[in-house]
Amino acid sequence: TGRLAEDHQNARYLAKQLGTLPGVTVDLDAVTGVELREELAPGKKVFGTDSFKVFSGSFQNEEFGRYQLHIYRQVHRYIVLRGEQTVVFNLSTPEETEECYSTLLETLTRE
Repeated sequence: TGRLAEDHQNARYLAKQLGTLPGVTVDLDAVTGVELREELAPGKKVFGTDSFKVFSGSFQNEEFGRYQLHIYRQVHRYIVLRGEQTVVFNLSTPEETEECYSTLLETLTRE
């Protein structure tokens, strides 16, 4: 599941875990844009996992170039975080993904 957490220096991060795969940490202060999508062209895997259930790792496509992708393949909602590096992810259901997106929007627009 996705969660917003504080690290030991009070920096804001998004921590996300996909099953037993390594988590992804994003410094929200470095995020320049966030969007919710229903479609995604993942592109080619550079490094990581591309199983029946998940895509997780470094991928490359025409739109983002090289980027981090961490998605459940059967969930057709995707959160795109843009910044120094683009990260695309989702949660285990469309509803959880949409809720996480709403939380991200609230958090990013508070400042």
